[in-house]
Order: sequence, then C-alpha cells, then structure tokens
Amino acid sequence: MKYVFFTILALFSLNFGLLGQCTGLQIVAFASDEDKFMIRATADIPGNTVFWITDNEWKSATNSFNDLGEEQIQYITPMNGLPNGSTVLLEQKSATCGSFVGTILGLSQSGTENIYILNSIPATNPNSTMASNICFAIAFGSGTGGGDLPLLNSIEVGNYDNAYFDSLNILDDTQWIGSNSIIPFPAPNCLALPVKIVNYSLTNQDTKMLLSWTTTEETAHSHFIVEHGLDGKNFLEIGRVESNLGRSGNKDYVFVDESPKSGTNYYRVVQYDLDGTSTKFDILSAEYTGDGQRYLYPTITDAQIFLSGFEDGLIHIFDGTGRKVLEKPYTQGTGLDVSNFSKGLYYLTKGNERFKFVKF
Repeated sequence: MKYVFFTILALFSLNFGLLGQCTGLQIVAFASDEDKFMIRATADIPGNTVFWITDNEWKSATNSFNDLGEEQIQYITPMNGLPNGSTVLLEQKSATCGSFVGTILGLSQSGTENIYILNSIPATNPNSTMASNICFAIAFGSGTGGGDLPLLNSIEVGNYDNAYFDSLNILDDTQWIGSNSIIPFPAPNCLALPVKIVNYSLTNQDTKMLLSWTTTEETAHSHFIVEHGLDGKNFLEIGRVESNLGRSGNKDYVFVDESPKSGTNYYRVVQYDLDGTSTKFDILSAEYTGDGQRYLYPTITDAQIFLSGFEDGLIHIFDGTGRKVLEKPYTQGTGLDVSNFSKGLYYLTKGNERFKFVKF
C-alpha cells in the first residue's frame, strides 16, 4: 500500500492512542554488546502510535512485570505512519525512523535477557498486563531469572547475546544467526512515501465546506475519493478528484461540498494508486450552522437519525399505529439511536413539528 505524508497542526501533538489489537512490531535483531536492537513493522501502523518496550521480566502467573526496575522506553511511530516492512534501529538516544522516550535498554551480556514490546504501559500490579498486551517478546542468553514468554508471537533464540533474524519464520530459533561477539547489523529501512501531502485542511465557507490539500510529490498516483459522514465512523463517497498530471512541483487540490448538513460534518480523503491500492487521510471535521431549515435525516435508516436546525428540547417518537415508543431530551448536534426499533414507519415530533422516517 502506498502512503501519504501530511502535516496538519493537530498532528504535532503526540497521539498516545494504542493499536486496537497487539500486532505490528517484531524484534529482528539485538546486540547486548552495543545496547541496540532493531524492530520491524509487520503491518501498516498509524502515525504517532506508541509502543512500550522493556527488558524487565514478565510473570504469567501474576500477569505483571516484576518491578520495572530495569529500563523501559516508549517508541513512537513517525507522524506519517510506519509502512509494513520498515525496519527501525534503536540505539543510544535515537531511532532511525520515529522516536523514543526514555533510556535505551541496558541489555545484559550474561544470563538470560528478555525484550518485550507492548501496546499498553507495563504494569507491576497483578491482572493488568495480559499476554494479549505483549506484541512480541524475545529471550536470549543463558542462566535463570529470565521471566516468561507468552505462548504466541515470542521466540527464545538460544545462548547468544547478539543475533539477527534472516529467513522465513521468525518463531523458528534455527532461523536466527547468533554470536557472542559483535556482529554486523542489517541496514535499517523506512520505506519511501511516494505521495506526500501538506496543508490538509477543512474550511466552513458560508453555505459550503471547502476541503483542500497540496501534494509535494506524487508517484504512481491515480485519484482521490472524498468521503463524508455525520458520526466520524461511517462514511459515504461524495466526490472524486483526479490527479493533476499536467503540473510539476507542488499541486493544489480542492473539493467543495455544496450541501453540508447542519451540525458536525466529518470528511475523509482517500488516495488511490494506479494499481488500485488506497490510503486514507485523517478525518477532519467542522460545524455547519445551516440555512435555518429544520429537517430530519436520513429518512431511511437502520442505525441513527439526526435533526437539523433544532435547539435542545424534548422529542417524542411514535410508530405507525400512533403508539409512543420513545420520549427523551434532545441535545443539539447529537444523533438518536434507533437500531433497536422494529422495522417500519415512525414519526418524530418536537414541539408542533412532525417528521417521518423508516427503520429497515
């Protein structure tokens, strides 16, 4: 998948959101002689995603780390994301791609050593660090006191304090090349980003919404799709913007939504390559006050309905027979969940006004 680089003010503050599932990073090399290790992305990881890495020992019996007296760091993926297949070297005070906070792990040259990558803060209290929070773990060296490894996505590579993975199955210890002397490290590789975006913004202009962005570099780029939504989760395509192949250098793109809905409008741009792969931009949102008209939308739904142009107040919903099925306070800009309603025709009233919708 091709990637998009964009700079927007909101992204300069680190987003310490976690991955929905603990996947994405593996350790592919380590050198305790030099206190450095290399990680590899095995999935497309969003920008500013935080992983916690520690060499403290985890105990499966208590689901906790011993005392966190050993080193731990926070690794933060670069703002434009970490492409699948990228490798990142962490040593001293720097990462070759992205950044980290803390002190690089003090790896031991003797005894058993562990390195754990987690998607949550390593916790010392019981039942707070589950095996599912450990994205990848590795053990090496000899001796005791090495802690536990989760059953999945972990490997013990043997009596080495320097090794790297160089084959097909990372969980097979025979596929690791190990040494007790300094070894040559694989070269780090943060994959190139063929389409780079700046000035990605959304502007409310009277009765319209203007979405604009600029590309500083395009390679194998086909077109953009603009999507619109009302809840920040569900989107529908509302337009297409073709690649500006006739220009060199920076290229400016604009899409105008002529009919935004009253309340919060959410927009997302999706970039498509010539081979059909796509990359989603971040979601942008802006408030639209509307033109004073009052209406209900969508009129056919299986999830939520919204009111446009109304102030806070009490609403009632009746089914097709006139039976009241809901009475509740309405807050401007919020949706009304009707997913549990039976299929059929309904009427919503607020004050002296009535609107109908169909639940399917």
